[in-house]
Amino acid sequence: MQALRAVTYVLTSLASITFLIITLWTAVKINQIQRAIDESPLGQFSSLTSSPPGGPSELQQFCSTYPTATGC
Repeated sequence: MQALRAVTYVLTSLASITFLIITLWTAVKINQIQRAIDESPLGQFSSLTSSPPGGPSELQQFCSTYPTATGC
C-alpha cells in the first residue's frame, strides 16, 4: 500500500509540474506573437485612420480611388 501511495504522489507531482511548464510556455508564446504583431507593419492599422500632418490618410486616398469600395 505504501508503494501505491508513493507512485500516486510522484505521478501527481509530475502532472502538476507538466501543467505549469505548459502554461508558462503558452504565455511566453502568446507574448511573442503579440509583440510580433505590434512590430509588424500589418499590425499597425492606426495609419489607415489617422491622417499625417500635411496630407490625406491612406484610407482617404484609397476611397478617392475606389469610391464604391466597402467602408468608404
